Amino acid sequence: MSPSALTPQIQHLERDLQGQLLIRSQHGHRMRLTDFGKKVLAAARPYADQLGARRTVG
Repeated sequence: MSPSALTPQIQHLERDLQGQLLIRSQHGHRMRLTDFGKKVLAAARPYADQLGARRTVG
């Protein structure tokens, strides 16, 4: 997914979750997760793992 397509998706998620997920940096530099983003990722990881397992099984 291109950055221009990904940015609105992230912004939509942040609005829905009512919190900033990423610390955006200058062009060419990495983004970092906020503390809130780390919590969301930790909560979502088991579900993503289950989806990944389903893809490999079926």
